[in-house]
Formats: sequence, C-alpha cells, structure tokens
Amino acid sequence: MNTSTRLLLCFATCIVGMATHAEPQTKPAPLTRTTAFPEQYRDAVRAVARYVGSPQDFFAEIEPQKDGRELVFHLWHKSAFTPEDIGAAGNPGGKCRDVVYDTKKHSVTQTWW
Repeated sequence: MNTSTRLLLCFATCIVGMATHAEPQTKPAPLTRTTAFPEQYRDAVRAVARYVGSPQDFFAEIEPQKDGRELVFHLWHKSAFTPEDIGAAGNPGGKCRDVVYDTKKHSVTQTWW
C-alpha cells in the first residue's frame, strides 16, 4: 500500500470515528452513579472514576470492544452540555475523552482526548 493510500485510509477512519462518537442526544449516566451501569461493568466504572480524579464532572457511555476484553468509556465532561457548547463540533472545552479499560488487567490502559 503506498503512502497516499495509507493517508486516505487514515483520514477516512478518523472521519468515521468522529461521526460515530458525536455528542449524545441525551446525557449519559453520571460516572458517579455506579448502579446506573450494568452489573458486569461496575468494577470498571469505579476504576475509571478513580482514574479521572473528578468523576462528578463526567457522564459515561461504555462500548465493549475486542470481544469484551476492552471497555471504551466515552466520557462526556459536564461542560459539553452547557448551552454554548451543545452541538459544537469536536471537544470545545477540551475535557471530554475516551478511556480504555482492560478487563483482563483490571486497569485503565489508554486515554484519548
């Protein structure tokens, strides 16, 4: 595969990723409300809450990946739901992020802003 093809593939992947992780229509569950998440994810929710340091500021959606070996937490900062930022493209406050939790290691392994 040549360089141009790789760049085009990378660009297309980024565009699709941004489209599929658009701002939710309603607020997801607060990261501090562990019982709002399915039982099998609650240990992971607690670990991610400790990891971010200010869990009261975040709402979370969980996306299992790699046959459940990883859980991607789409964390929405409370600032994403302010009137001036609702519907804004990207991450206007710079505080929303994705956190990857490894279910075998029982720990956070990656963070993406």
